[in-house]
Amino acid sequence: DHISRSPGKNPGHEFKRKGFFTELLTYFFDEENAGPATTPHSRSLLIAKGYIDTHFRNSNVNIRQVAGKCAITENHLCKIFRAEMGFTPLEYLHQKRLGYAKMLLRTSSMSITEIADKAGFSSANYFARIFKKKKGLTPSKYASCTG
Repeated sequence: DHISRSPGKNPGHEFKRKGFFTELLTYFFDEENAGPATTPHSRSLLIAKGYIDTHFRNSNVNIRQVAGKCAITENHLCKIFRAEMGFTPLEYLHQKRLGYAKMLLRTSSMSITEIADKAGFSSANYFARIFKKKKGLTPSKYASCTG
């Protein structure tokens, strides 16, 4: 019984802290409940996405590193990502970096080179090439249209 009742209070008013939180977590992560992280594939995907979400601004982050964090090969990570997300982990990394770069282009007075660096791109040229390929215009043009 996880509910303690005090005399004079509404039933269910107080919860015993010990055990309730653990049981709640177990419920959400239990395979039978189809909660998050129910298969090795979804666990790897969660680890990979989490790592990219946290480290995308580091220009040294690459897919080999991400796969290593998941203890799987790059090819296997790409298969999982494509099957579950509809795109590759590199495309996801680019999405994260481009989203951050777009925010900086709209809200800051930094140069394109500074933005490329802050967003995790290895060079301003690479940033401009990826930006134009994905967004259809150069970072400078984007900045002038939104600023």
